[in-house]
Amino acid sequence: MTVSTSQIQFLSHSRNKERFIHRLTNYLIARGISVIKSNDDANTDIVGEALKRCRGGRPVTIVGDDTDLLVILPAPATVSDNIFILKTGTGTRPSKVIDCQTMLKHLGGVRRFVPFVHEITGCDTT
Repeated sequence: MTVSTSQIQFLSHSRNKERFIHRLTNYLIARGISVIKSNDDANTDIVGEALKRCRGGRPVTIVGDDTDLLVILPAPATVSDNIFILKTGTGTRPSKVIDCQTMLKHLGGVRRFVPFVHEITGCDTT
């Protein structure tokens, strides 16, 4: 099968996006993979779910390239939370694993202000 449109072009049509999400959700659930559909800010939901799942020392890996994941996570996380963020590589840029425990130790007390600084510096604009 030959694809005649780009991903951006395909997903720019809301009906295509809705149908794709519906089919992908059904596919994943049929294979025993839990799915959470976000109605608001997906990054906040992703971080919240990771925090719930890592309690008790269970390691959790978030796969994503969105900087907002790194911005949101430090405030609610603790150094005992065993969370990793995998930023997948593209082209010549290699994949990178960020250990959130190490990140929190380096940030120290300023970690609670990271989302605020991110917002007021205009880094959160699209």
